Amino acid sequence: MGATLVDSLDTLFIMGLDVQFKRATEVLGGLLNAYDLCGEKPAWNTPSGIPYNRINLAYGNTNNPTWARENSILVDSGSEQLEFIALSQRTNDPKYKEKAEKRMLLPININPLTGTKSSGAATFGAMDDSFYEYLLKAWIHGNKTEVVTFYREMWEKSMKGLQSLIWRSTPSFTCLMDELACFVPGMLALGSSNYGLGEAEKFMALAEELAWTCYNFYQLTPTKLAGESYYFSNGQSNPPRCYVLRLRKLPETIESLFYLWCFTGNKTYREWGWNIFQAFENKSRIETGYVGLKDVNTGAKDNMMQSYFLSETLKYLYLLFSPPSVISLNEWVFNTEAHILRIMTRSAHEESGEQEEVFPRHLHGRKEGRIDYK
Repeated sequence: MGATLVDSLDTLFIMGLDVQFKRATEVLGGLLNAYDLCGEKPAWNTPSGIPYNRINLAYGNTNNPTWARENSILVDSGSEQLEFIALSQRTNDPKYKEKAEKRMLLPININPLTGTKSSGAATFGAMDDSFYEYLLKAWIHGNKTEVVTFYREMWEKSMKGLQSLIWRSTPSFTCLMDELACFVPGMLALGSSNYGLGEAEKFMALAEELAWTCYNFYQLTPTKLAGESYYFSNGQSNPPRCYVLRLRKLPETIESLFYLWCFTGNKTYREWGWNIFQAFENKSRIETGYVGLKDVNTGAKDNMMQSYFLSETLKYLYLLFSPPSVISLNEWVFNTEAHILRIMTRSAHEESGEQEEVFPRHLHGRKEGRIDYK
């Protein structure tokens, strides 16, 4: 319940649910202050600057999962830039940004003591995904200035790695795709605009093909809801086979449909989103909310509604059918959990420690379908 309250706060505001939003903010006051008052931040205290992924909040002890052989996971260690940069901007304290920025297709496992890779495996699915997303979004969040150009350069290098692997006719890698990786079409659409026309068209074509694949993850099951992982037959045109049958109502496909709709105006993406929503209504909804499925073939239900279903999945569905002015992508950037951060210009002046307070201080409210500040 507590996580759902925090996670869904901006969803309430975006949807204009003002009474519920006010109740939630009354519970959440002082969150940033509590973070700053907690003293040492032991997760970051490593020789390499690569943080540990787990902290015992009672004792301050740090560790990494035993199943990861005590290595740090890329997605956990490399997906803090947006939040920590925003925190530094709002507190006028650079220490948060400096931690996140102290440290291509990169390995899943990284040794926090040496900063070296512990395996050669790389993926755009679980354990790597939002690292690549944040390379692009940190550049956008900094308003694409010279100070943040290195993020864009790292992202473009990583996308070349993606392009070199994804269209192989004789694959030499594991042909497994997580539904989690279905954020990639939206990321490609979001990042395509800074390329020249020819390269931008290539990225959009790849984004649309991958979105079609992700949509078919839903259409290939009797429930019309996607499982978590799919195997593809090497060098064959057979439909993908669902490997993990569980449904957790993940947001990534809906997220990509939202971005593709924004950048193409193609109503097909709204139709796909509506079909997925109808499947949620028919197979996942119960009297008290929306539950997951134990098996997307049989439709057997579990008894859990994750907080991200409200904060991400339903938010992106809502925005997919809303006017673009509700959340302008020229003013806002979504973090990996679909929380919006205002785009703030980063300059050499700011980086020198002479940052001026230029961000709006008082939330004015939602007017005529638009989030505005006063």
